[in-house]
Amino acid sequence: MEQKFRKASFVMEPYIEGVLKRDLIPYQRRHKGDHAEFGIAISNRRFREVVEDALCEKQKAESHSGIPVYSLRTVRNREKRARLAALYGRNGFRILKADQRAWSDYIG
Repeated sequence: MEQKFRKASFVMEPYIEGVLKRDLIPYQRRHKGDHAEFGIAISNRRFREVVEDALCEKQKAESHSGIPVYSLRTVRNREKRARLAALYGRNGFRILKADQRAWSDYIG
């Protein structure tokens, strides 16, 4: 797949970079005016997942609790959830704020 540069705010830059490193996705980073750009050879769908994971990392950092935050997509993916639980050393988690309504529907 061809490398494509994608925009990210400076606020999200460290979280996106952290997810790319965590998931061993090679990337290049550059700053352009009022935003950062990441050069990565992944699909748009996969990049949306990286951004979603970065939002989870941001919410986790802002809570100062150390409890992992997962998106509904991550909760539904058993392998990814197990990998992250091992990485964080915790089985418990909180749901990404943007997914809380969908989570309520999902669990009934």
